[in-house]
Amino acid sequence: MECGGSWVKPQHAAKTLYFSKVTVNGSNSSAIRLPFPTIPPDKQGKPRPIVYGSDGKPAYHEEVAVIALPAGQQSKLDTTKIINISAFFDAKTESLNWKAPAGEWAIYRYICSNSGEQLIRPTPNSVGPIIDHFDSTATRMHVMYFIDRLKPGIGDFRKSALKNLYLASYEAKEFTWTPTLPAAFKKLHGYDLYKFLPAIYNPEQYQPEIAKNFQFDFDKTLSELMINNHYRKAKEICNSYGLQIISESGGPGHLHHIPVETLKALGSLDVPRGEYWYNREFFMENDKDSLVDMIYLVKEIAAASHIYKRGIVEEESFTSYWDWQEGPSDLKPLADRAFCEGMNRLVIHGFPHNPNGMGHPGIAYFAGTHYNDRNTWWPKVKPFNDYLGRISYILQTTDFVADVLHYYGDNVPNLIPPKNTRFTVGPGYDYEVINTEVLLRDLTVDHGEWVLPGVGRYKVLSIGNEGRIPAEALAKLKKLAAQGAHLVDQKPALPALAALNIPPDFSYANQKADQRYTPWTTFTIGVTSWIFTSFAILPVNGFQKPVCSGNREKHPKSGTLFLERLRPF
Repeated sequence: MECGGSWVKPQHAAKTLYFSKVTVNGSNSSAIRLPFPTIPPDKQGKPRPIVYGSDGKPAYHEEVAVIALPAGQQSKLDTTKIINISAFFDAKTESLNWKAPAGEWAIYRYICSNSGEQLIRPTPNSVGPIIDHFDSTATRMHVMYFIDRLKPGIGDFRKSALKNLYLASYEAKEFTWTPTLPAAFKKLHGYDLYKFLPAIYNPEQYQPEIAKNFQFDFDKTLSELMINNHYRKAKEICNSYGLQIISESGGPGHLHHIPVETLKALGSLDVPRGEYWYNREFFMENDKDSLVDMIYLVKEIAAASHIYKRGIVEEESFTSYWDWQEGPSDLKPLADRAFCEGMNRLVIHGFPHNPNGMGHPGIAYFAGTHYNDRNTWWPKVKPFNDYLGRISYILQTTDFVADVLHYYGDNVPNLIPPKNTRFTVGPGYDYEVINTEVLLRDLTVDHGEWVLPGVGRYKVLSIGNEGRIPAEALAKLKKLAAQGAHLVDQKPALPALAALNIPPDFSYANQKADQRYTPWTTFTIGVTSWIFTSFAILPVNGFQKPVCSGNREKHPKSGTLFLERLRPF
């Protein structure tokens, strides 16, 4: 749904990258005119709703770079022959004064301008562009727009009933650019991205591994920009006024493009939120797991809330397209499954407001269970509401207990699949998921157990093969395992370009994969052996098996171990 509206000016609106291209021959090149890029239609083939100046160009645009590369060659590009010639270009006259070397050269002029993406589901008065979610000034403008209008009527938020502001899930579809991206990229990864700009639209021009690794670094940069400049910035602003920020920053599952590392983005909030749907058959592919994987975002939110010590695992619950066809008996199994995966607070989607005189069934939003007083089963819903509230209360006052800590790499977005689907630790056991940030910052070993202080203790740490593992994470895990902790791994993917300490101008083609991978083995140091087989961790030497397959929660006062809620499926 994004942030945005009619109050968003072009400099704060969402941005993308456009380019024009000319081909020149080095033997007769002189002053070269590089035309302003044509703004193509959007993905629906419609003109982009962006503001244009009197010169016919977008009111907001910035030059990014002018790049030259050999034209027409059949083999993959040698990156040492890609040249940044921006210094020779005059944007005012659109003239390039560069003497090209012999041969044919393709010259690209890249600019940043508005993408034209509009707010989804606006009110009549809020129709307008979405903001640049990667720009802290755009985030500040947007959040303050609401605070400045709420504060005169409410006063001090700390003394009011208003406690939270909410950022909806990010559902933009256009390719993303923001003016600070090149500098942020170089700071994070140690090399310029300009030579790789052609890979954004034509990755086939590069060696597959180069294009893949650049894309990894590019995605990581966007993730850091959005987490820092949108979610953390919004939290900083809201907290300064006594408010908390809530968001589905981990994305609505696979339904949309998610440009962030999900656990880190969720951990940047005061309250992380996920979502799950009722009977979303449109996303069923071949089997039930496909349906669940697409729309069930609970385990991920629970993991983020646990490892970042947020306390609340909030879920947009019972989202549905089945107008008035579901009731409490249909919804309870979904809630039970979500409780088993860690949910401890429901935000039911939704409760449409119906003024007096609207009749039945009243006003209804197109997506969501119509969970309100115009529904025929509403007079009998109290026991179900009491049940949801009672279980939520119990789980909010207990601590999650797991046997295994699962580290799943450093990809973007790195979605965590539903519990016991693609990863499981066997019947009767449970697992927590950790990301790179928390691993490097907090993870320790004590008496042969992996420890996240204030979070939990774990008998074993498993490393999945889902994503790349940074060298510093590998080094820390190896060091901790040597202290007697139990670790099981599968060979992770190669590190990204940034981990290889590559000089600014380099030829990447001759390096072999094994030279870029830091080899290491499984460490099982201690008295207990663990065997990793088909994503199931099987204990030997007498570790006590739990007696049920639901979540285990430990009460902080009584110390009692609660074996709660048998997992329904």
